[in-house]
Amino acid sequence: YTDPYCSLQHTPTTNPDGCSCAPVSESTSMPGYVEADKLFFGRGPLQNSWNYNYKKLSDTLGAEGVDICAAPDLVATNEEYAWISAFLFWTTSTGAVDMTCGQAVKCEGSFGSTLNVINGGLECPAISGHESTIWERMNDYCAAASALGVEELLSLDGCDGLKDQFDQCVGSGWCPACAVWEDKIGAPSTKEAQEECLSVSAPKQSVSVSAPKHGRPSSSSYSAQIGMTVLASSLVLLSYLM
Repeated sequence: YTDPYCSLQHTPTTNPDGCSCAPVSESTSMPGYVEADKLFFGRGPLQNSWNYNYKKLSDTLGAEGVDICAAPDLVATNEEYAWISAFLFWTTSTGAVDMTCGQAVKCEGSFGSTLNVINGGLECPAISGHESTIWERMNDYCAAASALGVEELLSLDGCDGLKDQFDQCVGSGWCPACAVWEDKIGAPSTKEAQEECLSVSAPKQSVSVSAPKHGRPSSSSYSAQIGMTVLASSLVLLSYLM
């Protein structure tokens, strides 16, 4: 079985690097079954995917003696590692937009840019077959916004075609939670405000995370950057968890 989330351009010796991956043998007793711990599909609150993202997480947790490359299913079975994977991606990965999801929220006031970081190649603009994924995401986001009682949605800028998808979703009745938000979509921050914000919140090249032995990760376990962005990012993060 060939793992669709195994990038052969990213190996332990390349730059950027990735976890070692190769075709996986199927079970002889159960044809079609392969061990989850040999695959790099989406896991955790933000669906950490691809061997290069697992390598970044493995390097982060390496000081704790945790080798995520050797045991990627820990992201699905250990809640501490699952949440660390989400916050690590949220605060360090920049995708194709040259900013992190945390910066997109804090500096741009943009929901669209977070989507572009996470899945822009498929959804900004949407390629055929991915429209329903965007609509589900939008409806979840609107439901989270209503539950939290915010005054307006974040801007839909930063993801080509997202406003059109929003309008189509509401018009079709597929996004009932978004109907009350049609006239309550925020504008992105000014270019000057974005530049000033980005100049003082550049993503770190590495994030030091210490996973506690018991209970939830303590606030001191995360880097200063994670601490700064978690509250600003919480609303958008909720949209991916529902």
